[in-house]
Amino acid sequence: MKVMTARGARNHIGEFLDASRREPVLITRNDRSVGIMVSIEDAADTLTAEAVHSRIVAEIEASRVFPERIRASTRIPGARDPVVRGLPYVAFAKVPGDVLIVLNVVHTAREFPARRGYQPPGIAQGIAALPRG
Repeated sequence: MKVMTARGARNHIGEFLDASRREPVLITRNDRSVGIMVSIEDAADTLTAEAVHSRIVAEIEASRVFPERIRASTRIPGARDPVVRGLPYVAFAKVPGDVLIVLNVVHTAREFPARRGYQPPGIAQGIAALPRG
Protein backbone atom coordinates (compact mmCIF):
# COMPACT_ATOMS: atom_id res chain seq x y z
CA MET A 1 0.00 0.00 0.00
CA LYS A 2 1.36 3.37 -0.99
CA VAL A 3 1.62 6.02 1.74
CA MET A 4 1.36 9.77 1.13
CA THR A 5 1.21 12.70 3.49
CA ALA A 6 -1.87 14.90 3.33
CA ARG A 7 0.34 17.76 2.10
CA GLY A 8 1.95 15.53 -0.55
CA ALA A 9 -1.48 14.38 -1.75
CA ARG A 10 -2.67 18.00 -1.99
CA ASN A 11 0.47 19.23 -3.76
CA HIS A 12 0.63 16.25 -6.16
CA ILE A 13 -3.06 15.57 -6.72
CA GLY A 14 -2.55 13.99 -10.17
CA GLU A 15 -0.02 11.48 -8.87
CA PHE A 16 -2.23 10.85 -5.84
CA LEU A 17 -5.30 10.07 -7.99
CA ASP A 18 -3.31 7.86 -10.37
CA ALA A 19 -1.81 5.92 -7.46
CA SER A 20 -5.25 5.39 -5.88
CA ARG A 21 -6.52 3.84 -9.12
CA ARG A 22 -3.75 1.21 -8.92
CA GLU A 23 -3.92 0.47 -5.18
CA PRO A 24 -5.27 1.96 -1.94
CA VAL A 25 -3.25 4.98 -0.75
CA LEU A 26 -2.83 5.57 2.98
CA ILE A 27 -2.92 9.28 3.88
CA THR A 28 -0.95 10.46 6.91
CA ARG A 29 -0.78 13.72 8.80
CA ASN A 30 1.85 14.27 11.51
CA ASP A 31 2.91 10.62 11.15
CA ARG A 32 -0.61 9.39 11.96
CA SER A 33 -2.92 7.56 9.57
CA VAL A 34 -5.91 9.78 8.79
CA GLY A 35 -7.53 8.18 5.74
CA ILE A 36 -7.37 5.87 2.77
CA MET A 37 -8.09 6.74 -0.83
CA VAL A 38 -9.35 3.93 -3.07
CA SER A 39 -10.59 3.87 -6.64
CA ILE A 40 -14.31 4.16 -7.28
CA GLU A 41 -14.28 0.62 -8.69
CA ASP A 42 -12.81 -0.79 -5.46
CA ALA A 43 -15.29 1.19 -3.37
CA ALA A 44 -18.22 -0.06 -5.49
CA ASP A 45 -17.02 -3.67 -5.20
CA THR A 46 -16.83 -3.32 -1.41
CA LEU A 47 -20.26 -1.72 -1.15
CA THR A 48 -21.80 -4.39 -3.38
CA ALA A 49 -20.29 -7.19 -1.32
CA GLU A 50 -21.53 -5.59 1.90
CA ALA A 51 -25.03 -5.18 0.44
CA VAL A 52 -25.17 -8.83 -0.67
CA HIS A 53 -23.92 -9.97 2.75
CA SER A 54 -26.53 -7.84 4.55
CA ARG A 55 -29.30 -9.17 2.30
CA ILE A 56 -28.32 -12.81 2.91
CA VAL A 57 -28.17 -12.27 6.69
CA ALA A 58 -31.56 -10.49 6.66
CA GLU A 59 -33.21 -13.30 4.68
CA ILE A 60 -31.80 -15.98 6.99
CA GLU A 61 -32.78 -14.04 10.13
CA ALA A 62 -36.31 -13.61 8.76
CA SER A 63 -36.62 -17.36 8.22
CA ARG A 64 -35.64 -18.25 11.80
CA VAL A 65 -39.03 -17.14 13.16
CA PHE A 66 -40.76 -20.07 11.42
CA PRO A 67 -37.97 -22.58 10.66
CA GLU A 68 -40.52 -25.30 9.89
CA ARG A 69 -41.36 -23.34 6.72
CA ILE A 70 -37.81 -23.70 5.42
CA ARG A 71 -37.70 -26.39 2.73
CA ALA A 72 -35.80 -29.61 3.39
CA SER A 73 -32.43 -29.77 1.66
CA THR A 74 -31.94 -32.18 -1.21
CA ARG A 75 -28.16 -31.71 -1.01
CA ILE A 76 -27.34 -32.16 2.68
CA PRO A 77 -29.22 -34.82 4.68
CA GLY A 78 -30.99 -33.41 7.73
CA ALA A 79 -30.43 -29.81 6.66
CA ARG A 80 -32.79 -27.15 5.36
CA ASP A 81 -32.38 -24.54 2.62
CA PRO A 82 -33.49 -21.06 3.73
CA VAL A 83 -34.43 -19.09 0.62
CA VAL A 84 -32.35 -16.05 -0.25
CA ARG A 85 -34.87 -14.27 -2.47
CA GLY A 86 -33.61 -12.28 -5.42
CA LEU A 87 -29.98 -13.38 -5.12
CA PRO A 88 -28.20 -16.35 -6.70
CA TYR A 89 -27.31 -17.90 -3.33
CA VAL A 90 -28.63 -20.82 -1.35
CA ALA A 91 -28.10 -21.24 2.38
CA PHE A 92 -27.87 -24.53 4.25
CA ALA A 93 -29.00 -24.69 7.86
CA LYS A 94 -30.00 -27.09 10.61
CA VAL A 95 -32.74 -26.41 13.12
CA PRO A 96 -32.07 -28.34 16.33
CA GLY A 97 -34.70 -27.18 18.80
CA ASP A 98 -34.90 -23.41 19.16
CA VAL A 99 -31.74 -22.55 17.22
CA LEU A 100 -31.08 -22.01 13.51
CA ILE A 101 -27.49 -23.04 12.68
CA VAL A 102 -26.20 -21.76 9.33
CA LEU A 103 -23.93 -24.41 7.84
CA ASN A 104 -22.93 -22.74 4.61
CA VAL A 105 -23.98 -20.20 1.97
CA VAL A 106 -23.16 -21.10 -1.62
CA HIS A 107 -23.56 -19.38 -5.00
CA THR A 108 -26.04 -21.33 -7.12
CA ALA A 109 -23.55 -21.60 -9.99
CA ARG A 110 -21.43 -23.94 -7.84
CA GLU A 111 -22.05 -27.66 -7.83
CA PHE A 112 -22.49 -28.27 -4.14
CA PRO A 113 -21.62 -30.61 -2.58
CA ALA A 114 -19.10 -31.22 -5.33
CA ARG A 115 -18.42 -34.89 -4.66
CA ARG A 116 -19.88 -37.79 -2.77
CA GLY A 117 -18.96 -37.78 0.90
CA TYR A 118 -17.96 -34.11 0.83
CA GLN A 119 -18.78 -32.34 4.06
CA PRO A 120 -18.63 -28.54 3.73
CA PRO A 121 -16.76 -26.53 6.36
CA GLY A 122 -18.91 -25.74 9.34
CA ILE A 123 -21.22 -28.79 9.13
CA ALA A 124 -19.93 -30.34 12.33
CA GLN A 125 -19.69 -27.23 14.48
CA GLY A 126 -21.99 -24.79 12.66
CA ILE A 127 -20.93 -21.41 11.38
CA ALA A 128 -23.50 -19.24 13.07
CA ALA A 129 -26.19 -20.07 15.59
CA LEU A 130 -29.18 -17.76 15.69
CA PRO A 131 -31.72 -18.17 18.50
CA ARG A 132 -35.31 -18.50 17.31
CA GLY A 133 -37.86 -15.75 17.64
